[in-house]
Amino acid sequence: MNDIRVVAKPKPSQSAPPSVVASPAVAAPAPPIPTPQPKPNKSRKFPGKQLLTASIAAYFILLTIPIIPPFVARYATYQNKVALPQKQEQPPTQEATTLANLAPPTPVDGPNRLRVGSISLEGEIHDGESEKTLSKGIWRRPHTSTPDKGSNTVLAAHRFRYTTGNNTFFNLDKVAVGERIEIVWDGFLYSYTVTESKVVESKQIDIEAPTTQDTLTLYTCTPLWSSEKRLVVVATRN
Repeated sequence: MNDIRVVAKPKPSQSAPPSVVASPAVAAPAPPIPTPQPKPNKSRKFPGKQLLTASIAAYFILLTIPIIPPFVARYATYQNKVALPQKQEQPPTQEATTLANLAPPTPVDGPNRLRVGSISLEGEIHDGESEKTLSKGIWRRPHTSTPDKGSNTVLAAHRFRYTTGNNTFFNLDKVAVGERIEIVWDGFLYSYTVTESKVVESKQIDIEAPTTQDTLTLYTCTPLWSSEKRLVVVATRN
Protein backbone atom coordinates (compact mmCIF):
# COMPACT_ATOMS: atom_id res chain seq x y z
CA MET A 1 0.00 0.00 0.00
CA ASN A 2 1.03 3.40 -0.68
CA ASP A 3 1.85 5.42 2.32
CA ILE A 4 -0.64 8.07 2.90
CA ARG A 5 0.79 10.92 4.62
CA VAL A 6 -1.37 13.32 6.39
CA VAL A 7 0.02 16.68 6.24
CA ALA A 8 -1.22 18.81 8.95
CA LYS A 9 -2.34 22.25 7.90
CA PRO A 10 -0.46 25.00 9.58
CA LYS A 11 -2.42 26.89 12.11
CA PRO A 12 -2.78 30.47 11.63
CA SER A 13 -0.43 32.38 13.76
CA GLN A 14 -1.92 33.90 16.77
CA SER A 15 -0.64 37.37 15.96
CA ALA A 16 -2.06 40.51 17.47
CA PRO A 17 -4.75 42.21 15.50
CA PRO A 18 -3.46 44.87 13.26
CA SER A 19 -3.35 48.20 14.97
CA VAL A 20 -5.44 50.91 13.52
CA VAL A 21 -3.27 53.84 12.60
CA ALA A 22 -5.13 57.08 12.88
CA SER A 23 -4.85 59.08 9.72
CA PRO A 24 -3.63 62.59 10.24
CA ALA A 25 -6.47 65.07 10.86
CA VAL A 26 -7.37 67.14 7.82
CA ALA A 27 -8.05 70.80 8.68
CA ALA A 28 -11.51 72.11 7.64
CA PRO A 29 -11.37 74.76 4.88
CA ALA A 30 -11.59 78.34 6.19
CA PRO A 31 -14.82 80.11 5.45
CA PRO A 32 -14.54 82.63 2.59
CA ILE A 33 -13.87 86.18 3.65
CA PRO A 34 -16.90 88.29 2.67
CA THR A 35 -16.20 91.07 0.22
CA PRO A 36 -17.20 94.41 1.75
CA GLN A 37 -20.19 95.86 -0.07
CA PRO A 38 -20.48 99.68 -0.51
CA LYS A 39 -22.92 101.17 1.92
CA PRO A 40 -25.88 102.96 0.40
CA ASN A 41 -25.47 106.71 0.42
CA LYS A 42 -28.32 107.78 2.65
CA SER A 43 -27.56 111.44 2.03
CA ARG A 44 -28.42 111.18 -1.66
CA LYS A 45 -31.83 112.64 -2.30
CA PHE A 46 -34.32 112.03 -5.05
CA PRO A 47 -33.75 114.60 -7.86
CA GLY A 48 -37.42 115.44 -7.95
CA LYS A 49 -37.32 116.58 -4.34
CA GLN A 50 -34.35 118.84 -5.07
CA LEU A 51 -36.19 120.32 -8.05
CA LEU A 52 -39.28 120.97 -5.91
CA THR A 53 -37.16 122.67 -3.23
CA ALA A 54 -35.44 124.87 -5.83
CA SER A 55 -38.79 125.81 -7.38
CA ILE A 56 -40.25 126.85 -4.02
CA ALA A 57 -37.17 128.93 -3.25
CA ALA A 58 -37.33 130.66 -6.64
CA TYR A 59 -41.04 131.38 -6.13
CA PHE A 60 -40.42 133.14 -2.82
CA ILE A 61 -37.52 135.10 -4.33
CA LEU A 62 -39.77 136.34 -7.12
CA LEU A 63 -42.37 137.37 -4.55
CA THR A 64 -39.87 139.50 -2.68
CA ILE A 65 -38.34 141.24 -5.73
CA PRO A 66 -41.13 143.88 -6.07
CA ILE A 67 -40.80 144.69 -2.36
CA ILE A 68 -37.05 145.24 -2.31
CA PRO A 69 -36.67 148.41 -4.48
CA PRO A 70 -39.29 150.51 -2.62
CA PHE A 71 -37.91 149.37 0.71
CA VAL A 72 -34.34 150.22 -0.28
CA ALA A 73 -35.36 153.60 -1.67
CA ARG A 74 -37.33 154.44 1.46
CA TYR A 75 -34.48 153.38 3.74
CA ALA A 76 -31.93 155.34 1.70
CA THR A 77 -34.12 158.42 1.78
CA TYR A 78 -34.48 158.09 5.54
CA GLN A 79 -30.72 157.90 5.88
CA ASN A 80 -30.27 160.93 3.58
CA LYS A 81 -28.12 158.86 1.27
CA VAL A 82 -30.30 158.97 -1.83
CA ALA A 83 -32.23 161.95 -3.08
CA LEU A 84 -35.40 160.96 -4.94
CA PRO A 85 -35.87 162.69 -8.31
CA GLN A 86 -38.00 165.77 -8.05
CA LYS A 87 -40.99 166.22 -10.31
CA GLN A 88 -40.06 168.73 -12.95
CA GLU A 89 -42.32 171.09 -14.79
CA GLN A 90 -43.06 169.78 -18.27
CA PRO A 91 -42.56 172.25 -21.12
CA PRO A 92 -45.79 173.29 -22.81
CA THR A 93 -46.87 170.92 -25.55
CA GLN A 94 -47.38 171.95 -29.14
CA GLU A 95 -51.14 171.68 -28.60
CA ALA A 96 -51.00 174.10 -25.66
CA THR A 97 -48.85 176.49 -27.69
CA THR A 98 -51.31 176.32 -30.58
CA LEU A 99 -54.27 177.07 -28.32
CA ALA A 100 -52.38 180.00 -26.77
CA ASN A 101 -51.94 181.54 -30.22
CA LEU A 102 -55.64 181.29 -31.11
CA ALA A 103 -58.20 183.99 -30.50
CA PRO A 104 -60.41 183.28 -27.48
CA PRO A 105 -63.86 181.85 -28.31
CA THR A 106 -66.94 184.06 -28.22
CA PRO A 107 -69.42 183.51 -25.37
CA VAL A 108 -72.86 182.40 -26.60
CA ASP A 109 -75.98 180.81 -25.15
CA GLY A 110 -77.66 177.56 -26.02
CA PRO A 111 -76.83 173.84 -26.13
CA ASN A 112 -73.74 172.32 -27.72
CA ARG A 113 -74.32 172.37 -31.47
CA LEU A 114 -72.72 172.28 -34.94
CA ARG A 115 -73.39 174.89 -37.61
CA VAL A 116 -72.39 174.52 -41.29
CA GLY A 117 -73.84 177.54 -43.06
CA SER A 118 -73.03 176.45 -46.64
CA ILE A 119 -75.40 173.46 -46.42
CA SER A 120 -77.87 175.00 -43.92
CA LEU A 121 -76.96 172.49 -41.24
CA GLU A 122 -77.42 173.29 -37.57
CA GLY A 123 -77.91 170.48 -35.09
CA GLU A 124 -77.32 169.64 -31.46
CA ILE A 125 -74.22 167.61 -30.55
CA HIS A 126 -74.85 164.53 -28.41
CA ASP A 127 -72.40 162.58 -26.26
CA GLY A 128 -72.66 158.82 -25.71
CA GLU A 129 -70.69 155.58 -25.65
CA SER A 130 -73.03 153.62 -27.96
CA GLU A 131 -73.72 153.95 -31.67
CA LYS A 132 -77.36 154.29 -30.72
CA THR A 133 -76.51 157.93 -30.01
CA LEU A 134 -76.59 158.44 -33.80
CA SER A 135 -80.37 158.07 -33.67
CA LYS A 136 -80.43 161.42 -31.84
CA GLY A 137 -78.45 163.24 -34.52
CA ILE A 138 -74.84 164.45 -34.44
CA TRP A 139 -72.60 162.28 -32.25
CA ARG A 140 -69.30 163.37 -30.72
CA ARG A 141 -67.21 160.27 -30.95
CA PRO A 142 -66.14 158.88 -27.54
CA HIS A 143 -62.49 159.28 -26.52
CA THR A 144 -61.96 162.16 -28.95
CA SER A 145 -61.30 165.73 -27.88
CA THR A 146 -63.59 168.73 -27.37
CA PRO A 147 -63.16 172.26 -28.78
CA ASP A 148 -62.03 173.69 -25.44
CA LYS A 149 -59.18 171.13 -25.14
CA GLY A 150 -57.71 171.39 -28.63
CA SER A 151 -56.48 168.36 -30.59
CA ASN A 152 -59.05 166.49 -32.71
CA THR A 153 -62.79 166.89 -32.07
CA VAL A 154 -64.61 164.24 -34.12
CA LEU A 155 -68.32 164.40 -35.02
CA ALA A 156 -70.24 161.72 -36.91
CA ALA A 157 -73.81 161.58 -38.24
CA HIS A 158 -75.99 159.50 -40.55
CA ARG A 159 -75.91 160.39 -44.24
CA PHE A 160 -79.56 159.75 -45.12
CA ARG A 161 -81.50 158.76 -42.00
CA TYR A 162 -83.58 161.61 -40.63
CA THR A 163 -83.90 161.99 -36.88
CA THR A 164 -85.31 165.30 -35.62
CA GLY A 165 -84.63 168.39 -37.68
CA ASN A 166 -81.72 168.89 -40.04
CA ASN A 167 -79.30 166.70 -38.08
CA THR A 168 -77.83 164.51 -40.83
CA PHE A 169 -74.72 164.91 -43.01
CA PHE A 170 -76.71 164.34 -46.21
CA ASN A 171 -75.02 167.26 -48.03
CA LEU A 172 -71.58 166.94 -46.41
CA ASP A 173 -70.04 166.22 -49.84
CA LYS A 174 -70.99 169.76 -50.89
CA VAL A 175 -68.83 171.42 -48.22
CA ALA A 176 -65.80 172.98 -49.93
CA VAL A 177 -62.29 173.81 -48.77
CA GLY A 178 -62.11 177.31 -47.31
CA GLU A 179 -65.68 177.35 -45.97
CA ARG A 180 -66.45 178.14 -42.36
CA ILE A 181 -67.79 175.72 -39.72
CA GLU A 182 -68.84 176.75 -36.22
CA ILE A 183 -69.31 174.84 -32.99
CA VAL A 184 -70.98 176.03 -29.83
CA TRP A 185 -69.46 174.18 -26.87
CA ASP A 186 -70.05 174.84 -23.17
CA GLY A 187 -71.25 178.38 -23.82
CA PHE A 188 -68.54 179.43 -26.29
CA LEU A 189 -68.46 179.73 -30.07
CA TYR A 190 -65.47 178.15 -31.88
CA SER A 191 -64.79 178.87 -35.55
CA TYR A 192 -63.02 176.53 -38.01
CA THR A 193 -61.99 176.68 -41.67
CA VAL A 194 -62.28 173.61 -43.93
CA THR A 195 -58.85 172.42 -45.13
CA GLU A 196 -59.64 169.02 -46.65
CA SER A 197 -62.45 166.82 -47.96
CA LYS A 198 -61.69 163.18 -48.74
CA VAL A 199 -63.07 159.63 -48.95
CA VAL A 200 -61.45 156.83 -46.91
CA GLU A 201 -62.10 153.17 -46.21
CA SER A 202 -64.68 152.31 -43.54
CA LYS A 203 -62.01 150.78 -41.27
CA GLN A 204 -59.59 153.71 -41.49
CA ILE A 205 -59.74 154.76 -37.83
CA ASP A 206 -56.78 157.15 -37.97
CA ILE A 207 -59.23 159.94 -38.84
CA GLU A 208 -60.07 159.96 -35.12
CA ALA A 209 -56.45 160.10 -33.95
CA PRO A 210 -55.24 163.07 -31.83
CA THR A 211 -53.68 165.98 -33.72
CA THR A 212 -51.17 168.68 -32.85
CA GLN A 213 -53.44 171.37 -34.29
CA ASP A 214 -56.86 172.31 -32.99
CA THR A 215 -58.88 170.26 -35.50
CA LEU A 216 -62.52 169.47 -36.24
CA THR A 217 -63.29 166.26 -38.17
CA LEU A 218 -66.75 165.48 -39.58
CA TYR A 219 -67.54 162.19 -41.27
CA THR A 220 -70.44 160.11 -42.59
CA CYS A 221 -71.10 157.16 -44.89
CA THR A 222 -70.55 157.31 -48.64
CA PRO A 223 -71.57 156.81 -51.43
CA LEU A 224 -75.14 157.91 -50.83
CA TRP A 225 -77.41 155.10 -49.63
CA SER A 226 -74.35 152.97 -48.80
CA SER A 227 -71.98 152.45 -45.86
CA GLU A 228 -69.11 151.14 -47.97
CA LYS A 229 -66.71 154.05 -47.26
CA ARG A 230 -66.45 157.24 -45.24
CA LEU A 231 -66.71 160.85 -46.43
CA VAL A 232 -64.45 163.01 -44.24
CA VAL A 233 -64.29 166.81 -43.89
CA VAL A 234 -61.36 168.24 -41.88
CA ALA A 235 -61.21 171.82 -40.58
CA THR A 236 -58.73 173.72 -38.41
CA ARG A 237 -59.57 176.34 -35.86
CA ASN A 238 -59.20 180.00 -36.79
